[in-house]
Amino acid sequence: MNDKGLAKIETRLEAMLRKLQRREAGLIDDLGIRRGVGDLGDAAQDAQEGADLAQGVDRVAIEIAEVEAALDRLKAGTYGLCVDCGKAIHSDRLAVLPAAARCVVCQSRAGKDGQPPP
Repeated sequence: MNDKGLAKIETRLEAMLRKLQRREAGLIDDLGIRRGVGDLGDAAQDAQEGADLAQGVDRVAIEIAEVEAALDRLKAGTYGLCVDCGKAIHSDRLAVLPAAARCVVCQSRAGKDGQPPP
């Protein structure tokens, strides 16, 4: 990949990171408001909404970590190489998932949680 292509990817990843950070901040704000509001009649609903917001914060935090790791790989010169097998990640996959750390084969082995099998 040439320098111009890498610069475009870096710009895209940084934009994704800013968007995710704003979304995380909004969810955290909503979670704080949700914890401060409610009456006894809505306790179960409030608890469920709070749990849903907390789960959303966790998901966004994972996405932020993935984008930050992609930016680190970009700076290290390993962006676009699978972290498991070291082979190139197909450009079509990176176009759709610019923070992808694994090729399709290794990702399918890693499973839904993204962890390689034991």
